[in-house]
Amino acid sequence: MFMRRGWGTCGVAAISALLGLAIASVHAQAAAKMSFEVVSIRQSKPGTPPGERLENNRFTANLTLFGYIETAWNLMPSREQMDRMLAGVPKWVSTDKFEINAVAERNPTEEQMRLMVRSLLADRT
Repeated sequence: MFMRRGWGTCGVAAISALLGLAIASVHAQAAAKMSFEVVSIRQSKPGTPPGERLENNRFTANLTLFGYIETAWNLMPSREQMDRMLAGVPKWVSTDKFEINAVAERNPTEEQMRLMVRSLLADRT
């Protein structure tokens, strides 16, 4: 799970603020919720390179929580925008990487995979 180190209500509220109304749009955009069949999430081992890959029905990634948010909403913020988005959230949101291995029922398109990652983030916050 992404929440760790005993971050209380303040940390959870900060991450929720970062996601903002976008999480609500997940439910509005997908009448039938798109989700992975099987998901494994664990903190990455030190030195593991970042990246993501969608191959057939398997999604594998090693990103920070902020990296997953960027992927899920196809964001490409400038440095200034990123600094503003991360203001007030715990530092680990942009520094600690998490490894996700997920399997979809069928072979999703890139956009369907993004919807599944959004659902995954919404379910875990």
